[in-house]
Amino acid sequence: LCSKYHVAHFINTHTPLRNAYNLYSAMKNAFTELTQYYVVEKNINFVNLTIEYIYGEKDDNTKFVPFLIESIIKGKQFKATSGEQQRDFIYVQDVVKAYMNVISNIKKIKGYKEFSIGTGKTISLKALSHKIENIIGRKSLVQWGSIPYKKTEIFLSKADISKAQKELKW
Repeated sequence: LCSKYHVAHFINTHTPLRNAYNLYSAMKNAFTELTQYYVVEKNINFVNLTIEYIYGEKDDNTKFVPFLIESIIKGKQFKATSGEQQRDFIYVQDVVKAYMNVISNIKKIKGYKEFSIGTGKTISLKALSHKIENIIGRKSLVQWGSIPYKKTEIFLSKADISKAQKELKW
């Protein structure tokens, strides 16, 4: 459709998850592979933003951070892995700024460009839980280590933000 309607630039939101993690990540990864054909053959400029784990206002509790906060506030008990997974959590407004920087620089972007968007820092899920507990002033009822890790578990997800800092001034 970009080719048909003469769209010169396409900005994609991508996942840091590997192909084997689930069908969603497999499809997202396949899409970015397919777009590279259109970049070359149809002269479409494609920006792929790989966004780490977003949190912020109006998030629903199907995501880890709001689920954890709600569980601590309401005193809900839940089972979890050992919580050693390291995640790069990024505030939603910082993600918005990244998109705005891409839009501001869109005329300079040619071909296929990929940028990682995150903080460049990680925290374990268990350590994040302890930080939130300290802020709220209440202990969580997380049963750490009560369920096994998935075969496809990702233990480290961290953005390398150097390219976004350099090329997008973000």
